[in-house]
Amino acid sequence: MIHGILNLTGAALFASSLILRKKKFRKQGLVLSALGYGIMMAAAHLGGKMVYEYRVGVDRTSGQILPEEFCAVMPEKGLEDSKPTRAEYHGTPIVLVRKGEQIFALAETCSHFSGPLSEGKLIGDTIVCPYHDSRFALNDGRVINGPAVHPQPCLEARIKDGQIQVRKPRLSSSLVFDR
Repeated sequence: MIHGILNLTGAALFASSLILRKKKFRKQGLVLSALGYGIMMAAAHLGGKMVYEYRVGVDRTSGQILPEEFCAVMPEKGLEDSKPTRAEYHGTPIVLVRKGEQIFALAETCSHFSGPLSEGKLIGDTIVCPYHDSRFALNDGRVINGPAVHPQPCLEARIKDGQIQVRKPRLSSSLVFDR
């Protein structure tokens, strides 16, 4: 919020400077312009700190290693109905959700602020992050409610030989396992 206020203040000072200069109040316009530059520099510093240090607005799921081909992540018997459950693929956490005969698989780390979706709650066909209540569709990972702006990566899921297997989706495939 402070970042936005600083940007608006700087822009208002630049606009005021322009008006004063057009009315031939050059010195006052220069003072407002200098103040505007100072405030905009502070806003830029704060914005950089927010993005690079606190990762505000950054997709926290980027760079996760997800399987290209189907691989087992847990036994089918270990997945209870309507209970988000954490599994892993080479250290990358995955959340699995069974809803009746369907199995959904998403990256477990919330794209907003890295919350563990396996600790979230289910509402209909969505999962809610326990940290800031970002809500994602189970079938495709799209954001239903923010503050998240990036969708959750989804995986295809299937059951083979009593194991739940997942992989990155193919372009023409359905993301939901349905018997």
